[in-house]
Amino acid sequence: EQYDNSLIPGMYMNAEIEVATNNAFVIPNDGLVRFEGKEYVYLETRNKKYEMQEVTIQNNENGYTQITLADTNNVKNKTFVINGAYTLLMKMKNRSEEE
Repeated sequence: EQYDNSLIPGMYMNAEIEVATNNAFVIPNDGLVRFEGKEYVYLETRNKKYEMQEVTIQNNENGYTQITLADTNNVKNKTFVINGAYTLLMKMKNRSEEE
């Protein structure tokens, strides 16, 4: 291998690094729930009506998580729940157990 003799170990330098960018769904960590070994988000389908959507976790940084949705067609014109998702999970699961 050939080394650049002008570089010395411990030396500082400036560099430009090219990275690829992709459009992605990113959600605050409070909008994610883990249930029965899988990750989910909640989508508001109608006024105060919600459904769980399974997701795959990609990256997590600074309180936000990049997700991949199993069904991207299912999210059109719907709102992600970004806060209190675990509270919603508990209310929905307790209600279904009572019925």
